[in-house]
Amino acid sequence: MPNSIILTKESVGFADAQLATKTSEIDTLIQVNCKAGSMITKIKGIAVSSNICTVNIIDYKAFAIIAQKTFEGKKIDNNRYSDPSMYDDKKDTVEFPRAEIEDYIKQFPKS
Repeated sequence: MPNSIILTKESVGFADAQLATKTSEIDTLIQVNCKAGSMITKIKGIAVSSNICTVNIIDYKAFAIIAQKTFEGKKIDNNRYSDPSMYDDKKDTVEFPRAEIEDYIKQFPKS
């Protein structure tokens, strides 16, 4: 069951030379915060919630958010719930909206 979203430099289109190695080199931060959303269904007694992720593009030097967008993952894989005994608390969230987040980040200039 996923509990984190991992975006790689390759998946969002960054070259090694574009990544900072010291804080003095940082121009822009990409912040992704995810949390469980509202319950969207119950499968075999397991409450399945959406996954809400907010992406902030931050001007590091000005400490200001220059763009923000919220994504909500609702895609359910029914096969995932074939064994309800795996879910001790009988709760789960669907997968993160990874592709949508990657596409959103790719639209910004890579200077």
